[in-house]
This record gives sequence, structure tokens and C-alpha cells, in this order.
Amino acid sequence: MKVAEDYILQVRAGPSIDKLKIVNVNDEHNPEFIESADFTGYLVVRMLNFAGITPNEDMKPITNPQSSYFVGKNRRYSIMAQGRFKERFNGDDLVFGVEIDSPLRLPPGVQLALKISQWLDPALCADLAAQQPWMNSPFLTAMCAMAVYKPTDSEVTGIPPEFEVEVEDKTVAEKSSLGWLRTPSAFKFNNQVQPIMNNNTSNNNNSTPVSKPTHAETDSSNPAGKWAFHSRVVPEKNALLFENIDDPKLSSYDKRKKYFADPKNRSKVIISPDNVYAMDFYDSHFDFNTISIRLPGFSLNAFNYFDGQPVRFVAKSRDDKHVFFVVEFSLLEREFSGSDSENELDD
Repeated sequence: MKVAEDYILQVRAGPSIDKLKIVNVNDEHNPEFIESADFTGYLVVRMLNFAGITPNEDMKPITNPQSSYFVGKNRRYSIMAQGRFKERFNGDDLVFGVEIDSPLRLPPGVQLALKISQWLDPALCADLAAQQPWMNSPFLTAMCAMAVYKPTDSEVTGIPPEFEVEVEDKTVAEKSSLGWLRTPSAFKFNNQVQPIMNNNTSNNNNSTPVSKPTHAETDSSNPAGKWAFHSRVVPEKNALLFENIDDPKLSSYDKRKKYFADPKNRSKVIISPDNVYAMDFYDSHFDFNTISIRLPGFSLNAFNYFDGQPVRFVAKSRDDKHVFFVVEFSLLEREFSGSDSENELDD
């Protein structure tokens, strides 16, 4: 009988499901570059204690990020992106969430878990009993952190920015997107962005050195700007969502999620190709290494119900006509796993 230790994690990303390549997880200075008809930008996947597959056999996994991204926070993985959409979209048109290709063997209690998730995130929609199960939230509520910039703003041109971010009561846990709970940020902003570099090598034990920045990262002429979040968090800076309407001053994730839970508020907003969008989705309750879930009042070791389906996070339009980026997490049997960086999905 197979156990979790018989499998190894593979993470792939790309502009669509049929154009995925293996990600070098935790390589913060070398983001994946996403280019498609709908989106251009950068993407980094971080994971706590990563020990999975790398893009080629000569590379060792980067166990933890070089920065202190996970230090002092209850997070297991993060999908962080910075880029530009190539068309104008209504704010209610875009969603972000999970898609699975084949039916799930649903364990007892899954409906309770879904109800807990929808209590935490009222905008969450899901059909876990479908032939192709899915779960998503509106893009504007799904992202745990979001910042919107002009392409000329210093934050995305390589010049250290200075700004203030209102930080509310950090003793109260903030509810994350897709119904999962996150703890308050350990990073503080006080007149300037505080770097999150950590010289404590214990955060990165057994990791390979991070490689030099790529050309894409250092090229500020890229339409998405210069990759700006290799060593700092995405702040909550969303005033440019409201360029032509009254700004409701959504200074925290909780305020943004509550405001955009109403589809009427989402529909007022335009996602513009004139702006650069930075976003971070993170989770503290699903462990891809062990296929286990922990929610408030509910826990489940789901490995016994695992049939090998990849779990894909997809940023797309609600009508499925536009896909912006895809991140896929797969558990492969160790004896059959490979490390071909161009290992794309079969048609």
C-alpha cells in the first residue's frame, strides 16, 4: 500500500494548462516569466520545507526561500505574481481558484469543510462532486495581498519606494481567500517598505544557493516592470482600482474582501492593461506533501482519498475565454518521477 513518502511533489506553471513547465520553487530572484495573449508578467512559487522536483537533475531543491517570507507566519505555500493584463476586464469577470481534471472520492466531512470555507469567504463558489471538481473566488477577493501600480511607479522600476500601509489590529486573525484562514502579517510598514531578508541561515538549511537575477528581472523596460518582490511582501495598495470612482479606502485584506464580496462593487471596478498588478495568494491549511487539510474545527488526512489528480490553481475569466496563469501541484510516484523542465501535459 502506497504512503505519502512514496511520492514526490512537482510544481509547474505557465500561461495555460497545455504550456506548463517545472518551477524552481523558492527561487525568488528568478521568477517564471508568463507571456500570453492575455497576460504578461512574473510568477514565483514559495513553499515551506520544499523537497520536490527541480527543473533539471543537476539542481537541488531550494528548501526554503532566501528571504524570511515564512518566518513568524503560519503559511505553507505562496503563489506570487506581478504583471499586466492585456485587455480591460470588469472586476466581476475574473476568478482565481482550484480545478481538478477527474472526480474526487470525497471523504466524510467534506461538506462541513466546504461550509466552513464559505463562512470564511462568502464569495466562494464550488462543486466538488462534479466530474471536474472546482472551487474559486472572485479575483478581487481571492488574493491575500494586492497592490496596483502605474508602470512608471518606483515600486516596479527598481527604485525603493516609500509609502505607508495602514495595519489594523494584528492580534486578530485575518480570514484568507478561498475560505482558508491566515494569521496576521508579521511584516510592518512604517513610511517605507521593510525588506524581508533574513540572515539567519537556519531558515534555509540544506538549500542550494539562489542563482543570479535573470534578464527579465533586471530589465525595467519589460511591460510588467522589474520583478519587485524577491525580498519584500506585496502590500495592500489598491487605490488604482478606483481611478474613476470613489475610493472606499480598503486599507486591509479584510476590508477588501468584505467590500468585493458584493458583486455590485466588483462590477464597478475595471482591471486595466494600463496598470501593473502585484498579488500574493498563500495558504496555511493545506499540505501538498502529505495531502492533509486543517481548517478551524476540522482536520483531515486526505491521502487515503488521493487518486493522483494534479491540483491546479488558475487565474482566468469567469467565462473561461481567457486564462492568465496556471500553477499546478502534482504528487508523482518516486520510482517514475522525472525532472524534464519542458515536461508538458499531454493533450
